[in-house]
Amino acid sequence: TSGSGDSWGAGDSSGSGDSWGAGDSSGSGDSTGTVYDPFPIHSDTLEKGVLFIERETADYYREVHSICIKANKRFSIGQATETTNWQHNKTYIVNGIYKKNKNMLHLRLSADNLKPIEHIKLTRVENPNYEFFGTWKIKNNVTNVKAYFKSDYYATYSCDTTLGL
Repeated sequence: TSGSGDSWGAGDSSGSGDSWGAGDSSGSGDSTGTVYDPFPIHSDTLEKGVLFIERETADYYREVHSICIKANKRFSIGQATETTNWQHNKTYIVNGIYKKNKNMLHLRLSADNLKPIEHIKLTRVENPNYEFFGTWKIKNNVTNVKAYFKSDYYATYSCDTTLGL
């Protein structure tokens, strides 16, 4: 699904040779046909990974935040990855719940004890590239987002040193 010929393939702004291009672990040939791992909404045990959230800007989406996540079916906690800290020059913590009856993940984000609390509401969708579509609200400013979860990126993004093992 991710590879040449689609919105993440060669010839676009996220071309081949980077983490989205052809020949990486995200793409056709994987066992599920998706580029993400399922968010642990059914897990009784604690699972870890990185939640990638892409915010809509103009007519395209760009990745804006990667969040270290520890979650089970009832609750999620998280913290901005070192990459997000560096790119946006801010740190934040996240807590959230999965509302099974609404098929929605609701995250609250607090940056450096600043107000307001930011709200990210994500609804699960059937899409090979994203598990969630939703909104990110800061005061009255609402933007559209897409999100997906990768469990095997927890150590890669140094989450074991920032959020713990």
